Amino acid sequence: MNLIFRNNFNCHHYNNYSLHIEMLKNQDVDLFLFIIHKTDGEAFELLKKIHESPKLNVIPKITIADEMNVDLEIRLVSLGVMYFFTPDYDVKRFYRTVDNLVRFYSLVTQINPLSLLPGNLEIRRIISRGLENKDDLIVGWADIDNFKVFNDTLGYFEGDRIIKMTAWLLMDMVKTHDAAGFVGHIGGDDFTFLVKRKMGKPIGKDIVNFFDLIIRSQYGLLELESIGNKSLNIPEILTITVAMTPLSKHRTIYDISKHLAHLKEQLKGEPESNYSIS
Repeated sequence: MNLIFRNNFNCHHYNNYSLHIEMLKNQDVDLFLFIIHKTDGEAFELLKKIHESPKLNVIPKITIADEMNVDLEIRLVSLGVMYFFTPDYDVKRFYRTVDNLVRFYSLVTQINPLSLLPGNLEIRRIISRGLENKDDLIVGWADIDNFKVFNDTLGYFEGDRIIKMTAWLLMDMVKTHDAAGFVGHIGGDDFTFLVKRKMGKPIGKDIVNFFDLIIRSQYGLLELESIGNKSLNIPEILTITVAMTPLSKHRTIYDISKHLAHLKEQLKGEPESNYSIS
């Protein structure tokens, strides 16, 4: 059996199918490749264990078998195998299949299930590439203010609605101002985006204005018992802060993160939605 890992298809080869399943769970596996012979019962037993594992069953699986028939294909499909090859396979097609499956699995595992936006791995990759290429971009950090108060009071269903609405808004704003722009979901109520530097001010203004407009249209004068036991309506407390900085001002992604965190905290002292570029 071959295990194909990240970092340019690092391959680990095993001849013994009695490999402990627990060891596999602790590895960063991108794809399983099984070479199966007619009498190879151990291979099917391991395939079954992988298929029954919540962590491992989502990893793509490919088999190379001595020969294929309908019964074998049905058995392999029932165990989660996605592609089958015989020993006379076309090499180019095989490697293209492997590459596509690994890329697809990598993308799927990085997507936030709520917002359907790329997560932190892809965010780091995109920002690092921009720094390396010295791209004339601006990176932004958008954070919903007082989201915890809102979520704890109205419940997670309404909280999820706000997260999805914010994700859609940011995607719309970014693509409107820069078709090649990027939006990612850091986690919780925090998002990031990259656009052309000249678009920083107009996109900041539009995000703030449209966020407030949507919140007012959705919640009107609905009140929450808020900070200091004061009764405030939702549009007064549910605001958005957008901190932005040019990539060219920083050397590393850690410098950017630290700078934006500091700027964001300064902006959060304001009672309304706002944005700033520094």
